[in-house]
Amino acid sequence: MTRVLLAPASPLVESLVREATGGGHLALPPGPLATDANQLFAFVAATGLPDVVVVDTTTVGIEPALALSASIDHWFPGITTVLFSDRAVELGLAALRVGVRDILPLEVTADRVRIVFDRAGAAARARRIAHLPQSAAAPQPAAPADRHGQVISVLSPKGGAGRTSIATNLALGLVRTTAMPTVLVDLDLQFGDVALTLDLAPEYGLPDAISGRGTLDSMLLKTFLTKHSSGLYVLPGASAPEAADAVRAEDIGQLLTVLAGEFRYVVVDTAAGLTEHTLAAVEKSHDLVFVAPSDVPGLRALRTGMQTLVALDLMSSTRHVVHNDAHRRTGLTRSDVESTLEHEVHVEIPRSWGMIAAMNQGAPLLLGRSSDPAAKALQQLVRRFVPAPTRTGRPR
Repeated sequence: MTRVLLAPASPLVESLVREATGGGHLALPPGPLATDANQLFAFVAATGLPDVVVVDTTTVGIEPALALSASIDHWFPGITTVLFSDRAVELGLAALRVGVRDILPLEVTADRVRIVFDRAGAAARARRIAHLPQSAAAPQPAAPADRHGQVISVLSPKGGAGRTSIATNLALGLVRTTAMPTVLVDLDLQFGDVALTLDLAPEYGLPDAISGRGTLDSMLLKTFLTKHSSGLYVLPGASAPEAADAVRAEDIGQLLTVLAGEFRYVVVDTAAGLTEHTLAAVEKSHDLVFVAPSDVPGLRALRTGMQTLVALDLMSSTRHVVHNDAHRRTGLTRSDVESTLEHEVHVEIPRSWGMIAAMNQGAPLLLGRSSDPAAKALQQLVRRFVPAPTRTGRPR
């Protein structure tokens, strides 16, 4: 059971917390809120530390609430904080930076509050395990050598090349073809739309996983993922562009390392350009998929991007060039694309209105059995990552 400690709150928040916990929570006495976590928890020393501290910003004020949250995050990383606020949107980034687990609006149901408390409690317990000294943790068997998954980053320096469409279909294709654990990461932190293309309404995004210490513990990280009906796991981008400011490049590297320890395939949909986050993903990638558009400026930008990765010594030896939206009316042949890029094209995806319509409907082509020529080309891309079946029996 999740142990909840409620700081001084309004009657409305008190009622919601009481209903959500069945009256099993602990409440601090009325008065000014202690912003020092050590001082705050002195009040509950006899009953033990909580899993979750709940603070009503409409009662104690935003600044004291954030100060207490920062102190808890620093001194007691095994305890999570949940805020109630009537200014959740503008408070989001500041709360993220001080380790707040979630922000609840005042217009919320008790059932929703209960779910948030349960998840916050699970995250708190996972964080406590993650912060145990190595000698205190239960011994774990060594992971097999092939446990480490395959990280595949999909790149294109310019927007509009179809990077998200290809990344999403690739991830779905890998799930359907191999039935192996697969996760799709939306690394377009400001304007990513992976969740939209899969018709998902995620509760958490990548910045939440970073702030919630998901990069330290695989069990905790999984609580931030959204599962699609296909079996694909998704880690969406930020819910608001400003939340991306709290994500550092080194966080991305750690995140992908943890995911690769749990999933056979980790597909990363990067942002346009070569941002620090994208470079961090490239550094952790086993394979790079370059999406070539059907216009000369876009192709030249891609060639420059590939040359830049070579100069930075980040170019993977295993790379796949996909010419997307190929059509004779563009005036570009496959040979033209290869000549401009100075690189072989491995897969050519023909222009497809069906592919666009499928994405707009939240059901990408490879989610079903499509006879669209673009679907066949996408399957060709998928097969580049699937080991060839081993032939058994006596040779004839």
